[in-house]
Amino acid sequence: MARKRPFPSRPDRRFRVGCVQWNIDNVAKHVRAGFAPMSDVALRTHYFRYLEFLQQQGFAAKPWVSTLDDVESDTTLWSDDLTPLGYRFVQFTHDRWIGRILKFNDTPKERAYLDKWLKAFSELPDGTFDGD
Repeated sequence: MARKRPFPSRPDRRFRVGCVQWNIDNVAKHVRAGFAPMSDVALRTHYFRYLEFLQQQGFAAKPWVSTLDDVESDTTLWSDDLTPLGYRFVQFTHDRWIGRILKFNDTPKERAYLDKWLKAFSELPDGTFDGD
């Protein structure tokens, strides 16, 4: 399904796409609202799996993480950490991945979501992104 408006181009100025601390804060709000808590390890693993996938697909401009121990509460994904194609993939998937945080289990099924989104991303029509 095509978007009504294309994703905007990457701004020239560097910006924070996301970080582990934002996820910790988001989960804490959900816990206060009655959702089940998540361990810090699960939160860090969730973000690690996303960064690891980006690296494996060649979407990272430089390596960030090699093990879960590399992911701390201050681990941040910046716009300039991504290749141009990686930036577009993140535009397409980051909110989806973060939206799955409360459902996250470190299983192959979770990786399958990223694989499915990569396939959908590769099949997007021209005009999905500004500058296409």
